[in-house]
Formats: sequence, C-alpha cells, structure tokens
Amino acid sequence: MPAAVSNNAVASLKGGFQLFSLMGVGPKKNWDDVTNQVYIMTVTRTGKWTTGRSVPGPAGRLNAAAGGAKGLVVLMGGYVVDNQGMETTVPDVNVYEPGARRWSRGKDIPVAVDSAVAGVTHDRFVYFDRRPVGWRPGERCANLRRRKRYLESGYAVPRYTRPRHGGRNSR
Repeated sequence: MPAAVSNNAVASLKGGFQLFSLMGVGPKKNWDDVTNQVYIMTVTRTGKWTTGRSVPGPAGRLNAAAGGAKGLVVLMGGYVVDNQGMETTVPDVNVYEPGARRWSRGKDIPVAVDSAVAGVTHDRFVYFDRRPVGWRPGERCANLRRRKRYLESGYAVPRYTRPRHGGRNSR
C-alpha cells in the first residue's frame, strides 16, 4: 500500500479483484495523522496500488465500515478526532463511484456508530452491524443496530429492518 494506515475501512468490488482502503491513521497514531485518502488495488500479477479521490470532509475518520456493491463503495459511520484527542462518532454515509472518481453523500444512518462491520450479499445489499462493547453471543442485546442499504441507480437508498431477538422468527 502507498502508506501505512490502520483503523481504515476496507471494501472490495469486481468479485474481490478490486480492493479499497479508505481513511485511517498513519504510523504516528495521533490526531493530525488521520487521513481521508483512498487507496485502490486491482488484483493482477503486478498488484499495483493507485490513489482514489479522497473522502470529502474536513477530516478523515477512523473505524468506519465499508462495503462494495453494484460498482459502488458505501462508507458508513466512524469517528473523527480533534486536536485535544476527543473523539466524535458520526452518522455519515458516503458513496464512491470509482469509475467516475466521484463521491456523493448518502442519507445519514439513524444512530452515529463506529467500530461496525459491513457485509455484502447478492451484489445488492450492504449490511451494517454494530454490537455494543461487552456483548456476548447468546445474550439479549437491546442496543443492536442493523442497517440495510439498497443500492439503486447509483444512490444509496436506506431500507431499514428492525432487529428481532429470540423466538421463532429470529434471524
């Protein structure tokens, strides 16, 4: 990768043959080393990295989640760090069109979330899931947040499902 970053969001497109690294923090690990850079690798024999268009906004985010579907990368949540080291979790949703090198703003997620996981199914749905710190499998979790993003016509249009806990209809 062109730069060493951690706490970055990652996504893939084209069956995993195009990898994206979005934002993150550099080796100094302080507030002014947070970046909004986008790095893209097309998996070939050479496997060279290129630089994509930076994520819009005044500062990069950490611990955001990303998923790729329908030729778009959906970037959700994360937190920003100020010069005092204070963290602010954000509900931002950004959609990247790699072919056009263009970012657009999606509708914010209802709850600001960081340290989430994104998963993609059917090259159509990007699932966004965050469980609270200390949650253990099998425990009832009232704070579970699950978001479903449907991508249509190049825009992220939210369609939300309510979490189900216990019982015959659990998923």
